Amino acid sequence: MKLMKFSKKILFVPLAASVLLCSCMEATDNNDDKNTNTVEPESSFTYNSDGNVSFFDSTATEDSEYDEKEFKTTITINFNGTNFPTITPASEDGVTIEKYAEKGDAHLIIKSEKKINYVLKGSTDNGSVLIFSQKKFKLTLDSLTLANSAGLPAICSQTKKRCFIETVGTATISDADSYSLGIAYKIDGSTETLDAKGAIFSEGELIFCGSGTLNVTGKYKHAICSDQYVRITGGSNVNVVGARRDGIHTNDAVLVNGGKLTISGIERSAADKAAGYSERKINGIECEKGYIVITGGEVNIESPGVGIWASKDDFVKSDSMTDKSFIYIKGGTINIATTVAKAHGISSKSHLIITGGEINVKATGKSADGLEADENVVDTDEDKEEGEIVITDGTINLFSNGKVIDTKSVLNINGGTLFAIGGDCLETTKISGSQASGVATFTNAVSSGEEITIAGQKVGTVESDLTDGAKLIFSNSSLVAGGNIPVTIGSQTADAVVE
Repeated sequence: MKLMKFSKKILFVPLAASVLLCSCMEATDNNDDKNTNTVEPESSFTYNSDGNVSFFDSTATEDSEYDEKEFKTTITINFNGTNFPTITPASEDGVTIEKYAEKGDAHLIIKSEKKINYVLKGSTDNGSVLIFSQKKFKLTLDSLTLANSAGLPAICSQTKKRCFIETVGTATISDADSYSLGIAYKIDGSTETLDAKGAIFSEGELIFCGSGTLNVTGKYKHAICSDQYVRITGGSNVNVVGARRDGIHTNDAVLVNGGKLTISGIERSAADKAAGYSERKINGIECEKGYIVITGGEVNIESPGVGIWASKDDFVKSDSMTDKSFIYIKGGTINIATTVAKAHGISSKSHLIITGGEINVKATGKSADGLEADENVVDTDEDKEEGEIVITDGTINLFSNGKVIDTKSVLNINGGTLFAIGGDCLETTKISGSQASGVATFTNAVSSGEEITIAGQKVGTVESDLTDGAKLIFSNSSLVAGGNIPVTIGSQTADAVVE
């Protein structure tokens, strides 16, 4: 999915994306028994308008790399239709695995006092796994097919400990199409109400690793959801092939360090449609309270709502940076297509910092922005937080029917290659930074298929109609401030002022 069909003649050539691959089997975690209710204070982030960024995430090594020997015990659970699975070994000290009789023989309740690697194999069209663990644990999904028709999520972790999910071969996971977000499980003769917000849900961190392919469908709400954070690492291949709300939804953070994440098939449920639930609230990736950091790998998103959204709106200016919903992109390849009104490509309630990678956004909905750094007002103007966009490196290609770039503060361009065309004005207080940029305005409609040339050289082809004209902004290291450059779209020509 590309915004434009680029020629090879001009300077707007996408850079090769860097990919950070993380091993799953190296270092150990010596602080396993803590409850990490939030990514803070383990992570810190600072930046300035010159693009100098410092981001330290001490959980990266703990999450992305672990010693396989930590999980000294392996329990294999082999699903066989709706029968009670074959479990090997049949018993293990400190671990109980029982069927959830109210739902069926292939629905399991696991309780553990130990670090366990659970190898889930086989196939069932009506099964699930509910886990209570006092220690971090690992799920190895070995060519597993786990579907559910009993009003439950497929995998539900009710612990704040880390859950590593490693896929071997191809695994397919889907939940039921209807259940309460607070499920009344009957456990040990009593009823407990437990959160369940997606096909794969965890009260704690979810870390996806390995080299297999995981396909997840959220038939009721989100596909993958954590009340803490989700991390994609290594050579993992995670596909959200369907969801009724968000593809990935978290409270604290989403961290993509490697692998390949593909999100598609997101649409409102019949109940949501009847209730008038807005498609804009159904997003590719949403982090409610924290931040999103992408340092490598590949992210592909097709969504009716926002592509990538850090959505927290209840902070104040005095909050530390990691208390705000910023987005930081350092590397990798990101391809986003959104379709409905105000379904922005990448949107942050605070700042958006880009220091590398390749970003391609096509936001075709009316009033949909390409990049957005929003403002936030809690009670008074003194509490206002105006989002800033900083670009220091990377290649960014944007198309939007709304504002091509929308920042309530400053767009700082200090490096990289930017090529963006939108149907509305460039919404920003000012363009700043050390690298020159050109802006051209077209007053008449722009049609899909029309060629775009800069200084007589073809740089792209418009791929969607813009009925009210267009605003075009471009920047790279070769531009020199202080002149005009002719820009042509179809039969229209406008002078871009380079400053």
